[in-house]
Amino acid sequence: MYSAVSSIVKSLSECYHSFALCESCFWCASYFLKTCTDNENVVCPLCNKLVTFIPLEKNERYLINIEPKSGLELEFSKLK
Repeated sequence: MYSAVSSIVKSLSECYHSFALCESCFWCASYFLKTCTDNENVVCPLCNKLVTFIPLEKNERYLINIEPKSGLELEFSKLK
């Protein structure tokens, strides 16, 4: 089991990491890409609109907060 998890973590660390966001319905996800051009023409699984990608560096993270009154809040920061 450990070797399977280790190989998944290793392969993910070799990928480009992006924050995927649908600007129509606000669906979002972490997205791992083999190359920096893999994100072309990706559609939202909920509304079928094109998804926007925000590239992240390997030492970056993001937090999502959704409030009824203020809406979607994203916070990007460096890992310590």
